[in-house]
This record gives sequence, structure tokens and C-alpha cells, in this order.
Amino acid sequence: MYKCRICGREFKTIQALGGHYVTAHNPELQRAKSQRRWLLHREEGVQQIRNMVRMREEKRLTSLPRLTKEQMEIVLGTVLGDGHLSIPSPRAKNARLTVVHALSQYEYLMWKYSKLKSIVKSPPRLERNTKYGAYGDVYRFQTICHPELTEIYKVAYVNGRKTITREFLNMIKTPIALAVWFLDDGSVSMGKNGYITISLHTEGYTLEENRELVQWLKTNWDLTFSISQYRNYYFLHTPNMKEAEKFLELIKPIALEAFPGKVNSFMILR
Repeated sequence: MYKCRICGREFKTIQALGGHYVTAHNPELQRAKSQRRWLLHREEGVQQIRNMVRMREEKRLTSLPRLTKEQMEIVLGTVLGDGHLSIPSPRAKNARLTVVHALSQYEYLMWKYSKLKSIVKSPPRLERNTKYGAYGDVYRFQTICHPELTEIYKVAYVNGRKTITREFLNMIKTPIALAVWFLDDGSVSMGKNGYITISLHTEGYTLEENRELVQWLKTNWDLTFSISQYRNYYFLHTPNMKEAEKFLELIKPIALEAFPGKVNSFMILR
């Protein structure tokens, strides 16, 4: 019998012992076997991790609070106005809403936060303004990523740009969204004759998008607005006192609750 000096196994012939040395104790061969075993366990481990992540994500999504009708309208009005929906990373599946307002709009921002608090993790924080227009420091908060926000994102953004589409506008069902849109982007001016004009600052939208808004306001809300141009930008305004009063009457209850400071400053909605 021939005995292996490394592992002690015995073989009847010297040839069998030599083959044993080649297959069982060859460093390169053993390294290759180890690598194959490692890769196999690695793939199994990766699959287990993927399954755990998938199960955890499914559990998280089922536990997310659904948006109430009021919350949905506030989100839609905010998106129509100053709000911004985004999918934060290539790996993220759902969108989140970012709300930013100037210090002078703190009262209004806190109203939004109180209404959307169930889908917001952290309270508003003061930030140094580096990208939100000409006004100074701002208050900002973000919602969690939420599948219902993703549904809005799909119809309100085209190639990453906020775009007015009829599908998006038709999601709006109540004057709450109109009031939020006005408080975000609207203004009231009074002429020397005492007549008032409502302006909706839609300069971020194209002429075709402004036309879509005018048609939607007339069809869905029986509100007449005209389009005016300032340099290369367009905005909406009421053509007469009657239409301005009709619009203000429609949004008055929500506007007074959300931002009485802005509303009362015009001495109109009291």
C-alpha cells in the first residue's frame, strides 16, 4: 500500500497515489475549487439579500399611509405652482415632493406641512437659498417617496420637465388645488378705478401650455382667463372684475385658512 504523506489516504498502486497528489493537493486546482465554491455561495447570498430587500420594500409600501383627498388636492395645486416632484436617484422607484417658500411665506408653508405631515419625515428647515429664485433664505421640506406621488409625476413631467398636460389637470377635482396654485403663484392688483385683476404667474410654461390652462379653467370651472406676454414669458389674468370676483369666491375658504396673511394684505377676501 502506498500512503499519502499529506492526508494519510492509502492507495494500492503508485500511479493512484500520484493521481491523488495531482487532483487533491495541487494548489492551483484547490484554488480554483475554492473560487467556484465561493462564487456559488456568493450568488446564493446575493439572491438572499435581494429577496430580503424586495420583501422589506413590499412591506414598507403596504404600510405607507394613503393620501387623503385633501392631501392629493394640496399636492396637485403645489405641483401646478411652486412645488417640485422628483425621483431622487436612478435606483429609487417612487417620487417625492419638495416644498420651498420664502421667509415671508412661513405661515403658508407651515399650513402645507401640517396637512401633509403624515407623509413627511422631518419638519421644515431654514436653508440658505442658492437656487430658488431671487428671494433670500428659504424654508424647505420634503415628503417621503410615495407611489401616489409617482402617479402624478408620470403625467406632470415629460423628460424630467414639469409640463401641463390635460391628463394632469383632470386629476384636480376641487377648488383646494386652485387655492394652493393661487397662493403659490398668484397675485392681486387693483387699478385706479378700484377694479381688481387676478394674475397667475405661469411664466415657466409655454404658450401652448398656457392655452391648455385657459381652456381647462373655462371647461372645468367656468372661469375666464386671458394670456398676456412679458418679454419671452406668458402669464394668465382675469379680463374683468366679474371673473376676478368669481375666482376669489371659489378659493376664498381655503385661501383664508391657508394663508390669511397674504389674503388679508389685499383687503379683498375679508
